Amino acid sequence: MSENTVYTETGAVNISDEVVQTIAAMAIRETKGVALATSLADGLVEKIVKKGLNKGVKIEMTEKEVSLDVHILVDYGVKIQTVAAELQEVVKCNIETMTDLTVTAVNMYVDGINYVKEPKKEAPAEAEAEQN
Repeated sequence: MSENTVYTETGAVNISDEVVQTIAAMAIRETKGVALATSLADGLVEKIVKKGLNKGVKIEMTEKEVSLDVHILVDYGVKIQTVAAELQEVVKCNIETMTDLTVTAVNMYVDGINYVKEPKKEAPAEAEAEQN
């Protein structure tokens, strides 16, 4: 774990890697159409112990700069380029606003498609037959 330290006249402020990872992970979770990529085992453990929320976000941080590698899943039917570009901007903006670090890169890796099966909708004729 490395830390980013900013010295002020009254002391020092340390920003850990985990804080930057958490900011990125929260931005991803709030963006419609994407999810952080984790393995099935990671997902089960995460649900049980509520840890590992930052998996899928790797960072390299220097004194004033940070670059990120973000592994995501996109929902089926979502335009990948559009949602990835939007997500890059949101992650960059959130990190720069909250930490005063300069984000030099947000590299997106689309690791898969998140397919959520929706319940079948009944045909109108079948619905009317059941009501009669």
